[in-house]
Amino acid sequence: MSFVYLAFRNMLRHRTRTVLTLISILVSVGVLFAVISYDRSFSMALEREMHNTGVHINVVPTGCPHEAASLLLHGGAVPRVLSRDDLAAIEELVGDRALALYPMLIAQARNVAVDRLDVVYGLDRNSFSEFKPNWKIAHGGFPDSGQDLILGFRKAEQQGLQVGDIIEYQVRGRFRQEVRPGGFKNKLDDLEEFFLPESGLVLGFKVAGILDKTGTQDDGAVFAPLTTAYMMLGPAGGVTALGIRLSAPEQARSVSRELESGFSGIQAVTPDHLLDTVTGVVHSAKILSFSMVVLVVVISSGGVMNSILMTVFERTREIGVMRAIGASRLDVFKMTLGEALILTSAGGILGIVSVSAAAQLIEKFVSMFLPYVPQGLAFGFDPLVALGCLAFSLLMGCLAGLYPAIKSSGISPVEAMRN
Repeated sequence: MSFVYLAFRNMLRHRTRTVLTLISILVSVGVLFAVISYDRSFSMALEREMHNTGVHINVVPTGCPHEAASLLLHGGAVPRVLSRDDLAAIEELVGDRALALYPMLIAQARNVAVDRLDVVYGLDRNSFSEFKPNWKIAHGGFPDSGQDLILGFRKAEQQGLQVGDIIEYQVRGRFRQEVRPGGFKNKLDDLEEFFLPESGLVLGFKVAGILDKTGTQDDGAVFAPLTTAYMMLGPAGGVTALGIRLSAPEQARSVSRELESGFSGIQAVTPDHLLDTVTGVVHSAKILSFSMVVLVVVISSGGVMNSILMTVFERTREIGVMRAIGASRLDVFKMTLGEALILTSAGGILGIVSVSAAAQLIEKFVSMFLPYVPQGLAFGFDPLVALGCLAFSLLMGCLAGLYPAIKSSGISPVEAMRN
């Protein structure tokens, strides 16, 4: 009769204790697997999104890196703008290395129907698909006129809006004639020349398209042509940010350094810079998560050790009989350690399977508490992480079962029979 079989039979004799111990291991290994898998998925999705934005450098007025990241990812407002002189100088310095330049305005406008402020991102009408190449339009299409809007998935869902609906916004004026899209050099001149300020004016804007769900802040945003954002913001003397698309993306770091050293008052942010900044923002949450994992693992290991020790004390007489009929110390050691390994490996497998089955629910729950969630986050079963967690559960079984195994193997047959 194998010692593994004996260990298994002993666990069945104490089903309640075995189930409780398995649950503690399931929780500890499951939490470990969830944290590591989510962290890996988050990092890969974040890096992929940062390098698929359509632009290689974002130029914003000088501020801290976190403020720049907030502007480009979360819609945070910047107190300064890039002036016409700044734009001309940037264009001259970059020269032929730039395939395209994308001016951007970020405005806040009062939505009359719900009486709240919406953040509106203004881009040139011809630049939407280039600036956001990973966008998928679920309904409708890109703007055809200067008063068309694109809504994020959640924004449209919250207000029950569909393609063709009209949203009324309070604006600061209107244009006396249409400002044609394109023409970066003359864009600001045209905006200022044709704009007529008018306080308290309310205009209707048509929903031209609704984005497919992205899982990012884009889901709750409003996107519009540059002229629409200008009407909402009013004469600003410049733009909020400037996106630069390079012919050679590998030159992004060197060009950004040239821009920052050549001009005062601007900050050139590359995808790598944004990646480092956003990673730093979520770093504290990651440390807290791993601290909780360590705590859960320690408690679980103590539970395994306590369960095996109780088994040893209860089976002292039985172990003495086994020793008396020929079982060696090593045999008793292997039987006790085997019981711990069976418990931890079974609990580890159950924990990994449980987390994989509930991956979508866990992803939605965790995403509610994170400041930023990259698009395309695919949290689920990761074979490499699963193998690592299973190996860790076996190591935990070895460490938790080592002391009980040593104690059981040292039981004297005579003393065991006498007691």
